[in-house]
Amino acid sequence: MSTGETIERIAARGDGVTASGRHVARAAPGDTVAGDGTLTPGPHHVAPPCRHFPTCGGCQLQHADETALRQFVTDRVVHAAEGQGVPVGEVLPTHLSPPNSRRRATLHALRTAKGAVLGFREGGSHRIVDMRECHILRPELFALAAPLRALVAEYGTRTPVDIELALGDQGIDCTLKGIEAEGLAATEAMLEFARDNNLARLSLDRGFGPETVWEPQPLTITLGNIPVPFPHSSFLQPTADGESVLVGDAQRYLAGASTVADLFSGLGTFAFALAGPRKVLAVEAARDAHMVCFRQEGLEAVASRKRRSWKWMIFWAFQGRRRAVRP
Repeated sequence: MSTGETIERIAARGDGVTASGRHVARAAPGDTVAGDGTLTPGPHHVAPPCRHFPTCGGCQLQHADETALRQFVTDRVVHAAEGQGVPVGEVLPTHLSPPNSRRRATLHALRTAKGAVLGFREGGSHRIVDMRECHILRPELFALAAPLRALVAEYGTRTPVDIELALGDQGIDCTLKGIEAEGLAATEAMLEFARDNNLARLSLDRGFGPETVWEPQPLTITLGNIPVPFPHSSFLQPTADGESVLVGDAQRYLAGASTVADLFSGLGTFAFALAGPRKVLAVEAARDAHMVCFRQEGLEAVASRKRRSWKWMIFWAFQGRRRAVRP
């Protein structure tokens, strides 16, 4: 190839794609790729802010500017709908949450001869990138990296430790899977770790599910101005900023609706926000998430059953026979 090709779009896995279908790693729309693979940055190519990019698997698109990122997200939504034969009507502008706003993440750690490494895994690999900076995590979560690294260095084993972090109303929820912590001394060390780092909840998973070892106050997450219990490993929108935009869009779109069916409702991110003068059916198969709605004072909930289809649940909702969330 004697002449270069221009990158037209970003593919699903983050590669740049030319009009001829050529995929180029870490290329942004407007870049030019020569026949020998040399990449000339275009107007949408920016310098990645993080030292760990592109090795760290936590981020794939730090080389693209916000215009390219918005188009990438929009294309994924539109193409997914079109691929299922769903007509695409109005598409709202894509919203990007600001840096350092992600409030949940799963990190990995491993004890080594020199201490421990902690961070995200390398893309396509089990190797852990030792995270020394992060431009996506909330500062509160990143601040826990160093204490967690020291904890794994002391109590980790030869197998990796999975670390689930989430930010609730009372603070950080931390679940450790892969740390034995057997005996009185280890148990006291876990409690001291939780207390010294102001954790809202610390849980250990020894292979039989999370077991809470520290929770001074019941952990909650506020949804639609209602604090609701936060079960272990519950789904949470990655950023509070993004959740606010999604809920606002739903409220505007459903203005005037008297009945709403919220399928795969989770803890009730949309259901609690939409409940008011309207009836809302919150459908959720996961038991813990369903019980959050069911036990909420003044609210009723209906859980989906595997034998019941979503069409069946909508039928019930719009017949007015069941109300999932009602003030």
